[in-house]
Amino acid sequence: MEELYNLGISENTIKSMFEINPGINDLTNEEIREKEIILSKVGCSTNQITNIISSNSSFLNRTNEEIIKLISYLNKLGFV
Repeated sequence: MEELYNLGISENTIKSMFEINPGINDLTNEEIREKEIILSKVGCSTNQITNIISSNSSFLNRTNEEIIKLISYLNKLGFV
């Protein structure tokens, strides 16, 4: 959870994220960091990563494989 603060996500936003998706409370900092790395590898800026995570807390509950599969599919469609 500390990693969410490291991203610069505000206390109010984190609280809202927990209300929407209480499961993120069980995630480790390493699991969150792995998602950040995946987004970074496809060219997302730090600001974009923060926006993606803070606006879509269910993103954090996806497996890394699911995220990579989605990114590959979006690439195939020409979105990424």
